[in-house]
Amino acid sequence: KQWYQRRVRGEASSTLPEGCPTRVVNPRFGVVLAHDTDPLKLLLKLAITGSSVVGSGKQPFPWIHMKDAVQAVHTCIEDESVQGPVNLVAPQIVDNKQFTHALANACLAGVQKVNLPEFLVRLMYGTERADCILLDSPKVAPQKLLDLGFQFQYEDVDSAMRDIVEAECKEGGVLNMYMRKKKG
Repeated sequence: KQWYQRRVRGEASSTLPEGCPTRVVNPRFGVVLAHDTDPLKLLLKLAITGSSVVGSGKQPFPWIHMKDAVQAVHTCIEDESVQGPVNLVAPQIVDNKQFTHALANACLAGVQKVNLPEFLVRLMYGTERADCILLDSPKVAPQKLLDLGFQFQYEDVDSAMRDIVEAECKEGGVLNMYMRKKKG
């Protein structure tokens, strides 16, 4: 797995000489969900036209809301006991099918009955990006954050997606018009 090998090399390169007083934290981010990003705007547009589950839909989809990601990074900086790898992901582990349904529900839209085939996902996003993010993500938990007592504002994907869709609607645009029509 290319993404795993790159991560291991990156973390190994951050190792400091023994006796060095500097603390090293290696954040491992899941997909960061935020309303004002190009990837999520694309997902939202796809959702209002009918989302499709990617591949089998069974692959893990590690995610974290932007507000929780910022707070988690802050915690890692402030708490001097934190060191080494830290998974910055939400406590709820979902697969691609659950994520797609949460996005569709937040947009008051449906989900296509036919899954998006893996070969098409690779053509659309490139093999490396498709495999690393959409088709072959790791199943991880935020164990260090939970052990620290970190409080997630968005523990479940449904509340995270509702917040993001509401924030996107406040800014106007296509999604705002679509949501007003669906609710109206």
